[in-house]
Amino acid sequence: MRSAVFFNPENIPDGATDFFNYIYIPLELYEKRRFDGLGVMLPEVIFDSERDKVKKMLISAYNNGARDALVGNIGHIELARELGFEVHGDIRLNVFNSSSMAKLEKEGLCDCVLSPELTLRQIRDIGGRSAVTVYGRLPLMILEKCVGKEIADCKRCGEGRAALTDRKGVSFPVIRRFEHRSLILNSVPIYMADRKDELRRAEITAEHFIFSVE
Repeated sequence: MRSAVFFNPENIPDGATDFFNYIYIPLELYEKRRFDGLGVMLPEVIFDSERDKVKKMLISAYNNGARDALVGNIGHIELARELGFEVHGDIRLNVFNSSSMAKLEKEGLCDCVLSPELTLRQIRDIGGRSAVTVYGRLPLMILEKCVGKEIADCKRCGEGRAALTDRKGVSFPVIRRFEHRSLILNSVPIYMADRKDELRRAEITAEHFIFSVE
């Protein structure tokens, strides 16, 4: 099984739906047009005051053909399920052991991307319908403040071209998210294409990809 997140649907290449079993794009983008065969990724943060707005967006996405929802907060599972979505767990659920995995499966998750802090041996022992991130920049922090407005103009932020640079000159991309929150990504992507033999020996067959600022 292969799944992928594309923060920018314009970057989805031809034939991607043949390669990936599931492709998710940000929920707020699904309101603007129809994306046949694609799922939605719920916002990282949904305050109670935003729940009705997100629910309307989910209904709109469902009416436009979305059937799969990627969630990173246990409180969002019911919201997606009650509207008829097949629910999948994102990396932000931080599943670290078999007990957590079993609990989430009982809650109705079809599958879940495991914590990136696990070793291959630990991943093998968890089992269940679990997946591993094999490519992409990991999300480091979600900020309530719109950092993009502070370090760049609004257009640059919206296009995913804003970045924070630390004292060593390392650049961390900043992506605008729902309600102008800022998602800070790692400076370098995970890349495990050269470790396929190790993945196979660890009995890892479900792979997750994150495409952000490529």
